[in-house]
Amino acid sequence: VHTLIPWIRTVPARHGRAELIISVDENGNANHDSTSTGGMYGTRTFSYDHHCHTGSSTPSVIVKPRPNTTIRTSHSGSCVCDSLVFTMMRFDVLTFQVPDIAAAKAFYMDILGMHAIDDSIGYANDGLKLRFAKCDTQRKATSRDAYWKIGITIKNLDHAVAFLKENNVSCSAEPSQFLDIGYLCHLRDPSGLGIELLQQGFEGKHVETQLLGGHAIGGQATLAHISIRVSDLEKAKLWCEETHGMRLMSIQPVDLFGFTLYFYTWSDEEIPGDLRSKDIREWLWARPYAMLELQHIGGSSFLRKLPPGSAGPTKIVCCNGEREIEIDCSKDLEL
Repeated sequence: VHTLIPWIRTVPARHGRAELIISVDENGNANHDSTSTGGMYGTRTFSYDHHCHTGSSTPSVIVKPRPNTTIRTSHSGSCVCDSLVFTMMRFDVLTFQVPDIAAAKAFYMDILGMHAIDDSIGYANDGLKLRFAKCDTQRKATSRDAYWKIGITIKNLDHAVAFLKENNVSCSAEPSQFLDIGYLCHLRDPSGLGIELLQQGFEGKHVETQLLGGHAIGGQATLAHISIRVSDLEKAKLWCEETHGMRLMSIQPVDLFGFTLYFYTWSDEEIPGDLRSKDIREWLWARPYAMLELQHIGGSSFLRKLPPGSAGPTKIVCCNGEREIEIDCSKDLEL
């Protein structure tokens, strides 16, 4: 929050639509446009980003929040707004349908270290939580599936993999540094659903074991990524940016394998570098909230949707403390 002119407080500049307009006279008295905001007091959810400007004769503030961002306004004395507080939407709960709910819960809790949070399970941070519903069969994944995996970021991958081996859980390969993306490995849950374990630091840049607490995996983990494949990149970007107001956090070309990764979420954090730079990736993996990862394969057209009755994601609930939105994985994400 900073002062544009003595009687107006506002927020850093962005761009968008759906205006909240507050005008003041030369004495700082507010003239609030209730038709744009639904009233001076209380809470209202707006669309799109915000930016601010002042007029030449009658100063005004135009605030344009992102979609699914809540703005709270309050009036204090002769100030137009004593505060403008934006509460960002976040990915909250992912529902998987699985053939054996008890086995799925046991795996994610006993092996991956999640714990009960209300009617879900998850880690003690702002990452995703999981719920489960019943289906008929396990997942038989292919490289042409629209749904790919979930990603769990951790601080010491070798420590986590040692624990998995002690509990007779196999990864598809030993942990390795994948190009300039990250130090990672993959495994599958009892329903055949893919899981990526991704160290927050590149190979050799881990947190020492003695500094980790609690469960060998759960004590250092964030359920951070929902990863899907898209054939129509522009359609997917429009859905993320315009429909839901997400922000593009990183672009990661993997030319050797013919695909590019795009990471989206709701965040106003300052990104410490260019979106394509490998220098921001360790910072990205250390974020304490979840993101949607899009894998776009050049020239790709057909992607297989979830077979009827098969294990896979069904819905994602997103919230910001004020309201919830539900994303239908089949209809909205074409999974």
